[in-house]
Amino acid sequence: MRTILTALMAVLLTVPASAQSGGQPGEKKHHKTEQQAKAPKKVDDKAYNDALSKIPASNDKPDPWRNMR
Repeated sequence: MRTILTALMAVLLTVPASAQSGGQPGEKKHHKTEQQAKAPKKVDDKAYNDALSKIPASNDKPDPWRNMR
């Protein structure tokens, strides 16, 4: 009886691990084409560069302890 319970517990504990595999073995995954992957990158780069240009330049060093002294 103890052997059967041990085997049952081993089976039940390994079932949730299959959720990490990413799908069924025969299931096809959706892949983006190169053209779809590159188009949003240009928009993201432009938004990134615009955001960087809005950050003001600072000449003084950042001091995280300045209010603690």
